[in-house]
Amino acid sequence: MVRNPVASDLFREAVKCYHAGAYRASVVAAWTACSIDIILKLRELELTGDKAAKKRLGEYDSARSKNDIPKLLEFERNLLDMACDEFELITTQEREDLSRLLSDRHRCAHTTLLDTDEPYLPTPEQVRAHLRAVAESVLIHPPVQGKAAMRRLLDEVNSDYFPKRSEDAMIILRAGPLERPRRALLRNYLVVLIKCLLRYENDIPIRRWKCFAAALGAVKEMYPDLFVSIIQTELPDLTTSLSDEQLVFLLSLVVWYPDLLPKISEAAKLKLESYISAMLIDEVAVSAIARGIRIPELKDMIISRISIMNINELATALASQNVAELSTEDAVINRAIELFHTVSSYVTANNMLDKVMTILLPHLNRNQLESLLNTIAESPDYRNAYSTPSFLSQLRSIIGEEDFIKECQKRQLDKQFPALFPPPEAYHEYNDIPF
Repeated sequence: MVRNPVASDLFREAVKCYHAGAYRASVVAAWTACSIDIILKLRELELTGDKAAKKRLGEYDSARSKNDIPKLLEFERNLLDMACDEFELITTQEREDLSRLLSDRHRCAHTTLLDTDEPYLPTPEQVRAHLRAVAESVLIHPPVQGKAAMRRLLDEVNSDYFPKRSEDAMIILRAGPLERPRRALLRNYLVVLIKCLLRYENDIPIRRWKCFAAALGAVKEMYPDLFVSIIQTELPDLTTSLSDEQLVFLLSLVVWYPDLLPKISEAAKLKLESYISAMLIDEVAVSAIARGIRIPELKDMIISRISIMNINELATALASQNVAELSTEDAVINRAIELFHTVSSYVTANNMLDKVMTILLPHLNRNQLESLLNTIAESPDYRNAYSTPSFLSQLRSIIGEEDFIKECQKRQLDKQFPALFPPPEAYHEYNDIPF
């Protein structure tokens, strides 16, 4: 729980004193653990090149080497302000809580500060509150919080080497400020990620989209309860006034993380539905379609969009990296067959055969294959298309030589494409084999 072993030992000592009823000793040890941990965090920041940390530690080390007690006391008095205002290691509220600890530490350690001759004795409840404040405000957190932590997190996700898988992103993020983040840091990071995913800033390269999505997924896995709480609060406002250009990225976001869909604003849901019905089919949209068709809330909308795709749009979809998912979808196959039967030129026929049907052919059933053969036999556009012979050869390898010849002869395709068929004397019925 406590990051630094030195601070951990001191904190354990404070806890032991508390359990033994030595409350004054517990308060003194708790403050010692707190102050040592802050100083050690400054040491870590110094190693990362933080000039402010280097300057402050220089002052501290100089006073310590000279045994300059007034300077050391001044450093201790200013330690919480320094941690809060200069390095953002603690929040303003946490500074107030820890200031009460420092005040109680003085009353426990210095009897000359008391107004009476009776020594100050904190109550068990006060000591527990101090121990909790030290642990939760200081000891468990990495040395980077606030603006510095945000800068580091954004530098990481903008790196060319940031992973595109959530599982890998978790390893990176756990090694940095998100090891034990404050809610404010997590909230700010999620808001920035979502703004990047929704393309609030047009100068962010689209190629970075998957990195931001991986980071979002990593946070979702690392802190699921906080993630849901923050998203429920922030996402409606972030999705209320999206431009038309941003809707494709909203669609991509909700198909990557479907549980975000109920949390977007109602206005965004209506715009998203309208967008899907008429969206431009490009690489980003195709990726969203491939994922979204498996999401119950989006399935009907996406199937409706597929049902009005033209040949070029189908070709774009099947030429993408999502071809494995889309080529087996009934909606895609049905639309392709529908378009196959309505071609009106041999150029269109070539495009249909080359860019659509050759990809879908292995996934068609027997009735669908026979309907394609019927159309090829009846349509001069397919009979004259240069791609038809290679398409028929592919079909032969799928249904088998004997069935292929039989089905083609039934439609007189053997006369239309004689090069694909050996002369009759090359055939041998199985019952003619002499054994």
